[in-house]
Amino acid sequence: MIKLRTLVEIAGFPKEHIEEVMKNIIIKIKEDKEIVVLNVSVADTKPVKQIWSSFAEFELEFKSFTSMLDFCFDYTPSYIEIISPQDLEFKSIEMSDFINDLLARLHQYSMVVANLNAENKVLKVKLQPLAEKSKAPKSKK
Repeated sequence: MIKLRTLVEIAGFPKEHIEEVMKNIIIKIKEDKEIVVLNVSVADTKPVKQIWSSFAEFELEFKSFTSMLDFCFDYTPSYIEIISPQDLEFKSIEMSDFINDLLARLHQYSMVVANLNAENKVLKVKLQPLAEKSKAPKSKK
């Protein structure tokens, strides 16, 4: 078993949505057969700038290295602190699987960023005539 402490944060609006999402995250983690929830502490939802934010601190045990990595991919915690064991041993296939999963995610995110960048360029080109038109001096009648 791998025991760790972790922090899962969420932000958005409205406040009620953030509270509901956090509640559902906790339920989903508790229902996961590969995770043992030892402790969970949820912070109050508070405004941060123009959005609402909350976090939950968990103390969890995982049945395997892979299940811990799956948790990290699924919930993207802000941090993890492995409490035990002090030394981790895993098979090369586990590390290969992890690295391949990480690379697949990075490629996926890279594609999303590239698509957003392309859409942004197209929007700028389409908006340019409007921007120039709004800067043009208005004729007096």
